Amino acid sequence: MIQDAQVHLAGYVAAEPKFKKVSGDISSVKLRVAYTMRRRDKETGEWTDGPTSFVNVQCWRTLAENVQMSVHKGEPVLVMGRLQIRRFEDMEGTPRTAAEIEATSVGHDLTRGVAKFSRTRWPARTGTGTGCSTSAAWPTSRGNSASRSARRPPQTRMRARGQRPSWVRPPDRCHPRGPGGCLAR
Repeated sequence: MIQDAQVHLAGYVAAEPKFKKVSGDISSVKLRVAYTMRRRDKETGEWTDGPTSFVNVQCWRTLAENVQMSVHKGEPVLVMGRLQIRRFEDMEGTPRTAAEIEATSVGHDLTRGVAKFSRTRWPARTGTGTGCSTSAAWPTSRGNSASRSARRPPQTRMRARGQRPSWVRPPDRCHPRGPGGCLAR
């Protein structure tokens, strides 16, 4: 049984995310997310804004690198993660409490706009023996669309044209979850 307080937060990025490397190579991003409660006034029937709250969000490793490249001040975001309540004393010695979220997932809120997803491609690790030796040859940089499609692996190019490689089973017999659950699409 998990004893963590899992939270989902919808809000806006209040300040530009702060990126840094800790312990040499571990990426870290801190961002501040603001959200405002909206309430409906029973007497007038109108919606009113409540107080605005701010939460610090901490991201680590790959998530931190992706957030640093994708999320900017003023953008609507959805955050999932673990709630942490931290008690501390400020400069005057007054006890304070801060709510922080250690994020497991961060993304744009698509009810408030549109976004274009771009999968990150990481070069294969050398010397581990776990990766395909040809995967390091695929590009990690973005070029124009014609050059990108020419450099994709063959099965990716086929999927982009709506075709399937011969080793992919048809969707109706693909997976026990049924036709909509095919992982090879």
